Amino acid sequence: MKGNKVIRWDNVPHHKEIRTYPHHKHENDKIKESTKMDIGVVLEEIETRVGM
Repeated sequence: MKGNKVIRWDNVPHHKEIRTYPHHKHENDKIKESTKMDIGVVLEEIETRVGM
């Protein structure tokens, strides 16, 4: 992975169709629901993705 973003969380109010508006995440090229983020959730996601 040469600097490609896999996932990023966002709370900019531009996806009103998302149930968790304004909180959402960009996962590759998809917009998904997301709760308000904190470092614990981010670390859990990293752990899941790298298989720790």
